[in-house]
Amino acid sequence: HVVAPAPGVTSLYQSQDYLGAATAYQRVLESVKQDPDDRVRLRLAECRLQLGQIEEAGRLLEVAKAEGVSLLPRLLLQAQVSRRRGDSAGARRLLGCDMPSSVR
Repeated sequence: HVVAPAPGVTSLYQSQDYLGAATAYQRVLESVKQDPDDRVRLRLAECRLQLGQIEEAGRLLEVAKAEGVSLLPRLLLQAQVSRRRGDSAGARRLLGCDMPSSVR
């Protein structure tokens, strides 16, 4: 059973009802066996960030395995969590800003 969030969840998110969207995404995440590209988990983490729930967002991102098209959104969210935790250096590291140009 692969994840396909209901259109209502997306509209909650798009209307910036982050609490409603977080509740709905949490239900979707708990009701499915697979979220292969971590789409739901990443959206839930983003909602948690918007709600100021930094540690919960961080926990969600720690278990995310997003690669491919979801890799950049995962890294951006992880960098936001690091920055909001006061770890600007960690945020820059995640985004590759501290690497020598020969490595980037």
